[in-house]
Amino acid sequence: MKMEKEKFVDGLGDLSLTRRGFLKSLAAAGLLGGSLGSDWGGIVSLTKGEGGAVSLTREEEKMLSGEYGPGVQESMRLLVKIGDAYGAERMIPLKGAHIHGIAGMKIPLLGSLSIESELMEGATYKIPTSIHAKFLAYPKGIGIPDVIIDLLTPMMDEAWEVHERMGAIPINSCQPFLKCGEEKFDHYKGEIGDHYALTDTTVVWFANSWLGIRSNQESPETCVASGITGVTPEYGMHLTENRYGKVLIEFEKDLDTKEFTYKDYGVLSFFAGELTGDKIPVYNGLPKDMTWSQAKYMCTPQSWFNPAPMFHIVGVTPEAPTVEEAFGGEKPEERIVIGKKEMKEWEEEVTTIHSGEEIGLVSFGCPHCSIEEISEIAGLIKGKKVADGVKLWVATNPPIRELAVSRGYVDTIEKAGGHVNPCVCGGPMPAIFVPLLGWKGMATTSATAASMIGYGFGIPIKISLGTPKQCIKAAITGRWD
Repeated sequence: MKMEKEKFVDGLGDLSLTRRGFLKSLAAAGLLGGSLGSDWGGIVSLTKGEGGAVSLTREEEKMLSGEYGPGVQESMRLLVKIGDAYGAERMIPLKGAHIHGIAGMKIPLLGSLSIESELMEGATYKIPTSIHAKFLAYPKGIGIPDVIIDLLTPMMDEAWEVHERMGAIPINSCQPFLKCGEEKFDHYKGEIGDHYALTDTTVVWFANSWLGIRSNQESPETCVASGITGVTPEYGMHLTENRYGKVLIEFEKDLDTKEFTYKDYGVLSFFAGELTGDKIPVYNGLPKDMTWSQAKYMCTPQSWFNPAPMFHIVGVTPEAPTVEEAFGGEKPEERIVIGKKEMKEWEEEVTTIHSGEEIGLVSFGCPHCSIEEISEIAGLIKGKKVADGVKLWVATNPPIRELAVSRGYVDTIEKAGGHVNPCVCGGPMPAIFVPLLGWKGMATTSATAASMIGYGFGIPIKISLGTPKQCIKAAITGRWD
């Protein structure tokens, strides 16, 4: 299929993305920092707070004065203004950071988002700083016309290389916590209560909730500034009093949470976010043997309606060994009970493909797949073939892909006609190609992907949310069962 670059750009415009919908999608992806209208630690107007209330150490004053160069100075200036706006009393040292490569990137459709000339000038990262997925840098040979890849990949590579030259760790993932056996990629070894500067909703929600490390939902700019200076203002989720739960979520007897799949955890989170407003939810009744692979599917869906970047699971997450401790000794402000009926209704709300309808793309990896997930996919597809006209994509990070290669999983998936793609987005970005290239509907295990596609970007495609087994069957048959 031949396609001109101009037609590709025009095609993106034809997706009818509303301004608010697109901005909300960027915010949920961590590209703007925080959910729109929230006060949970995203980027704020720098016209707020000119009083200089943040107390600085002598070293921080040197940074602000320009003694360490213009990039460090601009970074500290930004952080001081953020701290002032939120009433922070001091800066606190950080163990690490996770940044979006979009900071420093030029996107023709959005204008320049480059901040390289201000924050990055002559600067390097002072603390371990990982970098996010190259969300549109897809490899050739997976079904996307080369002309599109030739347009997008250099743009991605250029921005990410800026950060790598500054010392960023090229994990290239929306799940930098994935264990891959390589020391250089494993810098999330912090203790409960350690402080980080993180962006992207999956990253921030997972870190606060599952790991017990502390971060606000930062913007690309504030993460870069914190990576350069090694500090962040002490406010929001860095303070213990802001981390207690407010709403208790429990389950009807007809709902067996032990049978929950990735899909179910995402659906639960999506609508629990809608029910809890801006209050931290506490789940009581989820399996005590939950895995972190399951927990990561609960992160971004909540953020669509609830900007509080954290949840607790009683007996599972580190700050909720008991109901009482999850609420800091206080009583819940509200109790919500969820049953099978609500879960079914909510799943149907984000699913627009029904039994027998055609599927053109099956996409796993939103958030990036763990080695356990790739093993499951390989087991389901082994000895079978992807149907003609169907694309099967599995997104993960480079070290996890290498591990999957060594275990034979990638070979199994590729022999079946699928592709294991490192670095790239596995959710809403693949969906862009469905209407653009005339593919049929999309199947995924991820409520994160389904909600971003439908509620955020407003991409006009049909989507189905299912289990790994259902999605692989759709890849093989070309239809949703």
